[in-house]
Amino acid sequence: MPLFFRLLPRNRLLAILWRSRDDLEGLLKKGEIYNRGTGFGLALLLLLSLLLVTERGAAAAVPGGVLAPSVADKGTTRGAATEAPAVQVVEPGPGPAVVEKSLPVPGRGSLSVLTSPPGARVYLDGIEQKGKAPLDILDVPGGAHLVKVHLDKYYDAEQVVVVAGWAIPVSFDLKGGHLEACGDKWLEFEAVARCRAEEEERKVAALIGEFVKVTGGCFQMGDTFGSGWSDETPVHGVCVNGFAIGKYEVTQGQWLAVMGKNPSNFKNGNNFPVEQVSWVEAQNFISRLNAMTGRNFRMLSEAEWEYAARSGGKHELYAGGDDIGVLAWYGGNAGSSSHPVGTRQANGLGIYDMSGNVGEWVQGWYDGEYYKVSPGSNPVGPAGGCYGRVIRGGGWNIDAGLVRSANRDRYEPTNRFAAVGFRLAYSIK
Repeated sequence: MPLFFRLLPRNRLLAILWRSRDDLEGLLKKGEIYNRGTGFGLALLLLLSLLLVTERGAAAAVPGGVLAPSVADKGTTRGAATEAPAVQVVEPGPGPAVVEKSLPVPGRGSLSVLTSPPGARVYLDGIEQKGKAPLDILDVPGGAHLVKVHLDKYYDAEQVVVVAGWAIPVSFDLKGGHLEACGDKWLEFEAVARCRAEEEERKVAALIGEFVKVTGGCFQMGDTFGSGWSDETPVHGVCVNGFAIGKYEVTQGQWLAVMGKNPSNFKNGNNFPVEQVSWVEAQNFISRLNAMTGRNFRMLSEAEWEYAARSGGKHELYAGGDDIGVLAWYGGNAGSSSHPVGTRQANGLGIYDMSGNVGEWVQGWYDGEYYKVSPGSNPVGPAGGCYGRVIRGGGWNIDAGLVRSANRDRYEPTNRFAAVGFRLAYSIK
């Protein structure tokens, strides 16, 4: 057999000869090829060479003599796995290459992966290999495989190769050299700036939680049901400007991210409200959070708290209505513990747990006579006092009468309780 034939893999030679048989017989009948010794072999060699040139113009060959698609120098996410295509043979013929059948590729082999520049991490079918390029991967099963490489500051690149029982070189000329990291991606400068800004926004969102914007308005503040305590009277008209309020009480996860240590009595998960924090410690949290985020968070005023709890100043006994069982975790259903935030029904503004779960420190000092002298516009409470800071909303450990929207409580600002936390707010224009 001529040397040319011996260089062709067996499955390729069989495919070509099978396709070429009818054409060759036609040429023989016409007398254009003579079946005489070396003349026939030479003519057949020329014809097969022509067929191979046509074939290579239509599809790209890979080692092993089997055609497969090539995917190279594409910007991809580092380490992503891609399923290797089936091993396929492209039959030669006029016009575009057409995949007609699949043939098995026997034998195990090896891959020699080279990159320029060197030092790239190498992945075979999505699995990172030990060592860096240049790298030999031994004992690779026969068939199609995806080889992918990653080098910091360069675009990822990948190729589909077919192992057919011998060593196969796989080379990459990496593009880039100027990319910058953002998370697990390497991007152009402009994309990096956008990515980092988005990443920072996600970090801030995780720290501060979700907020509900409350439109300002006027309402009747105090015990409008006539079932409360003397410090909830007289009922008086109050107007507040718009503000934003935390959708949930500050959680243990938020506190831990900002302060580094969880002081809570019930350490049952990051989504539980933080408690066992004094008013002073809550203010320290807010100061540190503002320094980290560049924002101006604060506690609510007592008037803002009641306006938001009553769904924008509505006539509601509890925060969101009159059915305490669906609105609040309190002494009648909590089971002697706090619960994850947002697991009772929200009030009319979409705010959770303003009645029950944990009581909430607010900004102002307590004065049992304050409602008699309170200004009608944006009251902030007395300038000072000796009765402690106000707590509103009640907690998991008390009865229904103390989780009413109008109920007022107070403690010294340095005291801590397993049923008291707080909620964030900020002013809006």
